[in-house]
Amino acid sequence: MPETPRAPGLSLESVFGPLEIRVLEALWGRRAPASVRDLQPAFPGVAYTTLMTTLDRLFRKGMLARHKDGRAFFYAPSRTREALQSDLAG
Repeated sequence: MPETPRAPGLSLESVFGPLEIRVLEALWGRRAPASVRDLQPAFPGVAYTTLMTTLDRLFRKGMLARHKDGRAFFYAPSRTREALQSDLAG
């Protein structure tokens, strides 16, 4: 699994793009893993494929876990917000 980017004093905004942060926030606010279709209503104006690509990028960065159910992938954060912020703070 890829490691979290580390450098002293980093913030979420210095490591992730605005849409990536919004996606992480949306997933941290859920109790269960979510598919692209589950998340889409929270992202008006964002194309389905853009949201799908963003979730895949966060998965490849090691920030999300995913599992396949039927034809859909379901995503969940691999770290809590607090754990990620602590890692970034150094």
